[in-house]
Amino acid sequence: MTDVEKFQHFESTYDLKKFTIDGLWYYPVVKMAVYFELAGRKGGGVGVRSGSAAGKIWRQFLWSLKWRFKSAALHPVKYLFADNALTRRQTSNGSFENIYISALQKAFAKDGQLLIEYPAPDFGHYAAVEKEHVYFPDWEIFKIFLKARIKKKKWPDQAACLKDLYQRFGLSYDAAFINDRLNKMFVFIKFFRRFLQKVRPQIILLIDGYDYKQMALIYAAKELGIPTVELQHGMIDEAHIAYMYAQVADRSLFADYLFTFGQYFSDLIKQHSVVWPERRVIPVGFPYMEAVKERPPQLPERLLDFCRRFQIIYVTSQWTVRDKLKDFILQLSAKVDDAYMIFYKIHPGEKDAQKFYESFGQAKNIALITDKTINSMEIMKVAAVHSTVYSTSYFESVFFELPNIFIEVPGYSKTIEKFVDGETTFLA
Repeated sequence: MTDVEKFQHFESTYDLKKFTIDGLWYYPVVKMAVYFELAGRKGGGVGVRSGSAAGKIWRQFLWSLKWRFKSAALHPVKYLFADNALTRRQTSNGSFENIYISALQKAFAKDGQLLIEYPAPDFGHYAAVEKEHVYFPDWEIFKIFLKARIKKKKWPDQAACLKDLYQRFGLSYDAAFINDRLNKMFVFIKFFRRFLQKVRPQIILLIDGYDYKQMALIYAAKELGIPTVELQHGMIDEAHIAYMYAQVADRSLFADYLFTFGQYFSDLIKQHSVVWPERRVIPVGFPYMEAVKERPPQLPERLLDFCRRFQIIYVTSQWTVRDKLKDFILQLSAKVDDAYMIFYKIHPGEKDAQKFYESFGQAKNIALITDKTINSMEIMKVAAVHSTVYSTSYFESVFFELPNIFIEVPGYSKTIEKFVDGETTFLA
């Protein structure tokens, strides 16, 4: 059985109501914790800097203090946006844009909106809005993490069902990690109750609804009767653990609505998941991608120079199989002739790309792209072919009419094979 099938079987046969604490059905939080452990990403992205607990607390304190004085004052607004600093960004006229929400921000009156942006370990904050319209909760998050670390509450009654879930996937039940995550969850909910009482938005639009902080925001919003909308921010298919549920006991941690890129994704979610009722998965398009296609390429001169001199093979990384991908790219580099240049763009979850891909520097025809503000869609406008293992960028490249080559390495998703037609999409 695949991991997806194991989750489906577990959700179909197990009493999911057992995953309840103080009225909170927390199974979605634990499901994502298990998924990230299976993907080797528990606790952060690939290559996160380690260190002593005291050192981490001190760094978080300094970081939080820095951004505390750069946040907007809280006041009532009509629209509240919630985002993460790791979300893909694009530079435009010297400012950074979030490719998923910037278009909405521009469409709404500035005086009636506020963006809350969570920090990320290596990315800082990028907000294409004025200071008075963006709130950085870094100081509150620092206090939440500290409080969860000091006042650890135990959940002994939950051990049996949690162990059952972990055993289904051959994992050892990590009580310390789950206790820490649940403690933070409850503290985040309390924070968002206070936050929303001050802001009182009429609607909340958010990215990455399966992040536990976003779940806490959704939970607090539902208590106050504030509608929530999750905006699709990447690839969704029948194997996407965060969206595909065979059974739910409670919808308190899911946004009220999901806005998708198109009818294809809406139909797929309705067919394979029970999270949202029929009329709550709405296709709205992808205005940013449509605008990018019409404008001249916005790339650094170094990359544009390569584009003038070479045919570009554009490869988008996937952190779950990056070791296999690295080997593949080195072999590809040795085989292609001098007319080609390989653009290899790292996944946002990779934190140590320069060191991990150091061997690329010995190849004359590989350009490693680590600048996360360079949008992959801009590269698609100048590339000859796109290649990936399993990525949102596949669907984007279809929009830009690029031929695609899926790379079949151990760990790639079989769900992509249905798109292989031998004419526009191939399997290597």
